[in-house]
Amino acid sequence: MDHILFAPNTGDEGLVLKRKEHGDLIDALIDYMPDYRTSVEDLYYFSYYELVSEGMILPHASVLNPYLRQTMKEHDEVTLVLLPLIEE
Repeated sequence: MDHILFAPNTGDEGLVLKRKEHGDLIDALIDYMPDYRTSVEDLYYFSYYELVSEGMILPHASVLNPYLRQTMKEHDEVTLVLLPLIEE
């Protein structure tokens, strides 16, 4: 199932993650976010220092990290939520 990572109540359009293209990243995020929420700064740290340095999501870093940096720039410290994407 595809997922969306977004900052609620900010007007953020979010980052759509397609299971076919980003399955490893989705699984890593679900493992890291058992309640499907975290702060943007915590996720940036986790993504950059833990996942990328271990080579777990290196191909996906070019998708996730720019989104996290832009979200921090626009909204400062906000909560991010990861939800399954249900298309109508």
